[in-house]
Amino acid sequence: YIKIDDDAAFPGWTSSGETIDPFEEGDYIYAKGAETIYMGVSKSFGDLSATLLHGRTEFLSGTTKLDMDETTLWAGYALSKNLNANLGYTVVNETTAATHGDYNQLNLTLAYKF
Repeated sequence: YIKIDDDAAFPGWTSSGETIDPFEEGDYIYAKGAETIYMGVSKSFGDLSATLLHGRTEFLSGTTKLDMDETTLWAGYALSKNLNANLGYTVVNETTAATHGDYNQLNLTLAYKF
């Protein structure tokens, strides 16, 4: 659960480096008056892994309360001891008054552990 004050957003979160944001997108998680509830489940099967994350954010746009839902499924494979490949699929559903609308995203990442 993440709660942001109704009078002020978290300033500079888009330009201040790393932030705590569990979502692939999470566009409104630090918006004015935002309340986010989320839950995730992960499971590993040998060199394969899967993570499902779902959350709902309600936020203020002026005095109007808007919301968005985001669900992401990541599937990973250990290419070596230190290198993982991950495929992610995200579905975002926003209220029609929100900035971005509904969209899907597919991504592929490589992560190296030092």
